[in-house]
Amino acid sequence: YRFAIRTADEVPNWSSLSNVVETRTGRADARRWWEGFAPAPHGMGIEGTVRALVVFGDRLVAAGHFPRAGGVETRNVASWDGQRWTALGTGTNGSIRSAIVHGGDLVVSGSFTNAGGVEALGLARFDGASWHAMGDSSVAGDGPLALFEGDLVAAGRFTAPAWRIGRWDGVSWTPIPDLPLREISALAELDGRLIAGGVGSYDRQGTPYVLYSAAFDGEEWEFLDFEPGFEQTGDVPKVEALLSEGGILWEAATGELGHVRRWDGGGWTVLSGLLRGAFDGSAVLALARFGSDLHAGGEFSIEGAFDPYSIARWDGSAWSSLGSGVRLAEPQARPSVHALAVYRGDLYVGGRFEQAGKKPSGNIARYRPAP
Repeated sequence: YRFAIRTADEVPNWSSLSNVVETRTGRADARRWWEGFAPAPHGMGIEGTVRALVVFGDRLVAAGHFPRAGGVETRNVASWDGQRWTALGTGTNGSIRSAIVHGGDLVVSGSFTNAGGVEALGLARFDGASWHAMGDSSVAGDGPLALFEGDLVAAGRFTAPAWRIGRWDGVSWTPIPDLPLREISALAELDGRLIAGGVGSYDRQGTPYVLYSAAFDGEEWEFLDFEPGFEQTGDVPKVEALLSEGGILWEAATGELGHVRRWDGGGWTVLSGLLRGAFDGSAVLALARFGSDLHAGGEFSIEGAFDPYSIARWDGSAWSSLGSGVRLAEPQARPSVHALAVYRGDLYVGGRFEQAGKKPSGNIARYRPAP
């Protein structure tokens, strides 16, 4: 917008035009980022990386690797009521990778050995008042979590016996048959089947193939994508996140696989438009449905845009940014989004960044929809 002034007396005698002042309004998307998550002591930011966000009862839980949230000592996990952060007991003595709600409890997995003063090797549950171990000390889990047929499923390191994936019915663990993935990094439930995604592998005879995702029906695994004779020429493909809704599976990945794909039961469709951008090894790390659009977070740029926004939305035909996205104060540094969640009608974004919509924001941000 450009503004100029002319004045008149009672005759009226008009003045000449004043100097012209030019200004630019903020994008509507930029105005929708909340300012309250500035770093402490001036705001409610989190002092470390946020890796998981989940709605637990009437609160939002953030988990990851951080000592404090909003100036309150929280030890890697904190509860948000819309105004302030609260600690969940004494938290954990190590970082948290994943969080989910099962049977009315908050369940977390990560690289910790103690939760709330209770010995818990990488898996623990919080019932709203106190922390509890899940099984005996031989069970350790630092991988993704999901729900399957009402049970909790965890991938990680089960040491006695040596499982990589197991299910918890609220009382005890039982194994799920293993699948040929070098690493299981994402889990979801789709139409009564458990979906697992991870890093590609090879068969026992050494013949190269790549497997990204597979479906388990309760008895055996079925490959959703299997490419015999695949020759790996770039980054090792890895599924980082899965989102299931309405019979559709959304898959976020790295490497030659492409960043985001859609499975409709008959095949995959790649959602093009996200780029590796200015950063080597960039990826989509989180997916969430917000309103009518799919939202993705991670470390990436949008096609045709220079800035590494690291968060974008897909409206069914193209990707677009959410204002200026998230950033670190150092222009060349790499911001990242690890978690997305919808809480009380707003989109919450967690990761490692210092700005959201060019507003100070300590590793957590809130984005409000259009009125």
